[in-house]
Amino acid sequence: MKKAAVRAVSVLAYWLGLDALFYFLNRRAKRIVTFHNVIPDDLWVPFPNLVSNKASEFAKIVGEVGRRFKFSADVLDPDTATLTFDDGYLNQYEVAGRMLMERGIPAVVFAAGDALAAKEPDGALVVDQLMHWLGLVPEDVIGAGGRLRHWMQTVRPRYAGDGKSRGRNALRELDSRYPMKDIWAKLPAEYLRLRLTGIPREKLDDLRNHGWTIGWHSRTHYPLSSLGDDEIRSEIAPPDGFKGVVFSYPYGERLSVDERCVRIARESGYPCAVSNESGRNPLTGRFFLPRMSLHSDRYRLHFRLSGLEHFLKTGRLLPVV
Repeated sequence: MKKAAVRAVSVLAYWLGLDALFYFLNRRAKRIVTFHNVIPDDLWVPFPNLVSNKASEFAKIVGEVGRRFKFSADVLDPDTATLTFDDGYLNQYEVAGRMLMERGIPAVVFAAGDALAAKEPDGALVVDQLMHWLGLVPEDVIGAGGRLRHWMQTVRPRYAGDGKSRGRNALRELDSRYPMKDIWAKLPAEYLRLRLTGIPREKLDDLRNHGWTIGWHSRTHYPLSSLGDDEIRSEIAPPDGFKGVVFSYPYGERLSVDERCVRIARESGYPCAVSNESGRNPLTGRFFLPRMSLHSDRYRLHFRLSGLEHFLKTGRLLPVV
């Protein structure tokens, strides 16, 4: 459905009580909400943060989810909603984390090894560096078609086909066309610190002390289905301090996760693993738990969170795992 039509239907559903009906019908389905970065409004940069939120939007989402559910860090508890963050960048502690800790809300951070280790933007996940290059490079460097099209048709396929270097060769190619140092120079230092450096160990411990779970999100955040079995094991294997916690697949959609990834995650000793898909697919289960992203608009949020949107698209209630 077009955006305007989706909102019109969601407004109607809200005021007719259809959302309330589907909250009841889906009362046994766990709600796991997925976030990436939460950026202060005055530092917002659109394209590199396509799956991220402004801080004001994030606050609205948390408030609306809290109207329907209690929060917990237990991704298997169907009586609560769980807020999750992928990657492990500093904004997840200093912006989202502080906001939630002030309210006594625990959550889950799924940390990628390379993101945690990043002390400077050049050490950030390759995919984030690629997105910043594409979002901030001059238009004449990209050529016809626009940034998103260039990402989907050129940059991401090149990245996903570069398993040997985990995408670093693709990044070097872009750097030769327009230097990454010139990209970083376009951005405020505080944005770079919050968005592209990792959460220090002591701050991860602070989150744990507030009831948060720190899960694992692979070593380099590379699309796992592009790798061989031994390479997948190397990416998934939990390091010290992450054994026995929940795993989140990088990207977490069917294109990047196949049956081998699910099998290896199960064999690696995780109690469960989360996806980034909201509905049922052949992999749905304890090792491919559904997650959903939410819009900050109240009506569209409840349209999805209630499960009504999923029902209208598939004719099914939300999956119960």
